[in-house]
Amino acid sequence: MNQRVLCTWLPNWPVQRVQAVEPQLANEPLALQYRDSRRGLVVAAANLAARAQGVRPNMSISEATALTPLTIRTHDPHEDMDQLCTLTEQAQQFSPLVGLEQLDKKLWAGRTLYQPECLLLDVT
Repeated sequence: MNQRVLCTWLPNWPVQRVQAVEPQLANEPLALQYRDSRRGLVVAAANLAARAQGVRPNMSISEATALTPLTIRTHDPHEDMDQLCTLTEQAQQFSPLVGLEQLDKKLWAGRTLYQPECLLLDVT
């Protein structure tokens, strides 16, 4: 039997999650920050409007705010994972088998993933 899987890729899930709660932030530059013990406040993720202005993940917040005025929110990886799991549970109304991609030590597209970015649904 051939199994067919639908992959829903959420490449910028932390930002998508925040914008779902605060839709007014969708068109203005938005960055999520976290505290690095050596570098201070750092960009964890940025939306398309911020990226268009040159803001990139792992950039210091001070460097990012020098490029463009930003709306800044604190990155909460635990909330990201909780909401992704909730989304996975809700997707079970469309498929009996739903899961998150597995993370391993292999690089994906040249980088290590720290949290899942894909929902996988059996659509056989």
